[in-house]
Amino acid sequence: MALMHKSNASNVLDITASLAHGPTMFNKLVNYTTPEVERMLRNYTKFVFVRHPFERLLSAYRNKLQQNYESSK
Repeated sequence: MALMHKSNASNVLDITASLAHGPTMFNKLVNYTTPEVERMLRNYTKFVFVRHPFERLLSAYRNKLQQNYESSK
């Protein structure tokens, strides 16, 4: 699923940063009722992806200084 069906790009690298990091890209808990939130937090499997700090630093450098993304300004 390319970003919750909000992009029809066949290559994920063709998805713009402004779309991928947009504020409406993913559903948030505040969009659900209290009983739904409690059910999700109780029953869903939770996980976190963590990147190495140097990888994050390199990614930020490339995004902010090498690219011309609207989100980089």
